[in-house]
Amino acid sequence: MYSKLASIEFTNQWDCPDASHTERVYVPNVNFWRAYFPVGIDKGWEDLEIGASLSHQFEAGELVVPWSEKKIYRAYDSQITTEWSNGEKIVFAPGRYFSNGLLPKLGFPPDDRGLFRVISHENRKLIFDFNAPLAKYPLKLTGKISKIARDKTERGGQAQDIMQTMTSNGFGMQARLDQVATEFYADNPFQTENEEDDRLFYESTRFVDYVDSEASDNISEIYNRFLDSGMKVLDLMSGCASHLPEDRPTIELTGLGLNDEELNKNAALHHRKIHDLNQNPIIPFEDQQFDLVICSLSIEYLTQPKEIFKDIARILKPGAHLIITFSDRWLAQKVTRIWEMLYAFERMGLVTDFFKSTGRFENLSTESVQGYYRPYNDPLYREKRESDPIFAVWGQLKA
Repeated sequence: MYSKLASIEFTNQWDCPDASHTERVYVPNVNFWRAYFPVGIDKGWEDLEIGASLSHQFEAGELVVPWSEKKIYRAYDSQITTEWSNGEKIVFAPGRYFSNGLLPKLGFPPDDRGLFRVISHENRKLIFDFNAPLAKYPLKLTGKISKIARDKTERGGQAQDIMQTMTSNGFGMQARLDQVATEFYADNPFQTENEEDDRLFYESTRFVDYVDSEASDNISEIYNRFLDSGMKVLDLMSGCASHLPEDRPTIELTGLGLNDEELNKNAALHHRKIHDLNQNPIIPFEDQQFDLVICSLSIEYLTQPKEIFKDIARILKPGAHLIITFSDRWLAQKVTRIWEMLYAFERMGLVTDFFKSTGRFENLSTESVQGYYRPYNDPLYREKRESDPIFAVWGQLKA
């Protein structure tokens, strides 16, 4: 008797008051007899073919442990770690996440990988939340069959816990705590290790792929949803690649960056402009000039992001979109301090806050893509078999 193995892309969709969220995870070699599916989406998989899907809407607290007041704790500074290993003071900013390892007198070892969320830290007293980030949100879980194989031995496949896969890994950390803005901006957030002028730093050409080709394709797929024939598109902080699909509609693409050689290598560009946004956040284009602005794998280097987002709103046409994509690799010398301090999904919350700071964007959305295979010819294949994760945040300029 043959058993069916399938590779499935699972999607978790949920909404908070500020944005809509989608988490996509590719799970290979799922054995329908061994994998644990949550009740409601646990039957009917064996009958599905490639492209078919199953979905179920879960109420808040069904897929994760329900939110509880009992998981709100208080501790005094004498009970927590208040300095990093280098002697620098830890700023327990409201809304931010920190490792349980900072709570040694509450019984957590230093290497504990669990997280808590800060509610407040005043008068040497920390109030914090152990509830799961998704505990308050209804979740729509969907699985779509990508590939099918049949295993003759009944020993293939993996015994994945689908519920755990689709509710952990940081999902939900991008949402604000009870609609209160997270304090991202304390403690010199936009300081960088290398304070050298960006024009000088980026004079050295870097023909570097900052993500693998599978991750680049995932960025392209997101961008492609917003492209239409005849659009004027700005690739902000552009380089030698714009991560647009090859079979895209006919558009007019402008690249704004810091290195002539890199921009000239980018064959997708029709126009090229050199401009240092960190030196001058005013973007050198006319009002309402573009139908779409994209920024790929570079947002983490901006030292005046709020001012730049405000000016992006100026150059966009009403109803047009701004899309920001990023991953978990960057240039250590130029990444901002806050970016390195945050967990991956908190960074989506930070970028969402950039959008909200302008008061000009609506229909905010975030999306994450994880779990796909890294191509075997990628230079990092031996070190990491999984493709680089992709995180996207976008918003639409108010009409």
